[in-house]
Amino acid sequence: LMRAPAVGIGTKIWLEVSDKERMYVSAKVVRQENTVIICEDEEGNERTFDMGFGELYIQNEEKNYEDMTAMQHLHEPGMLENVRCRILQTKKQPYTYMGTVLVAMNPLEPVSQPTVNEYAGSSFGSIPPHPYAV
Repeated sequence: LMRAPAVGIGTKIWLEVSDKERMYVSAKVVRQENTVIICEDEEGNERTFDMGFGELYIQNEEKNYEDMTAMQHLHEPGMLENVRCRILQTKKQPYTYMGTVLVAMNPLEPVSQPTVNEYAGSSFGSIPPHPYAV
């Protein structure tokens, strides 16, 4: 019989969903029964997840990383949420680093652009991500 590692009550996780709007939904662990985790999603719905049939995606404490390699839990839902937050919640920041790789998302509207001079002579990572920094 497989014994699953304990997941703390109240731990925030990402659950994969079949939804046209989102691939993952945020949920909080309510209880655990061996490999099965019972959660409550953002809308108060109870959801279950069996760790024997999928990967557990624990949420990061922060939601806005300029460099995603600083994330404690580096996985697909965490990266998608980080990029989403940078575009929607923080002054339309379409650029994010993944180490030395620049990730760019099209915000589908104009964003303010710095000048090349603002990036000239600066060290990598010392100012916000942008193509001028690469």
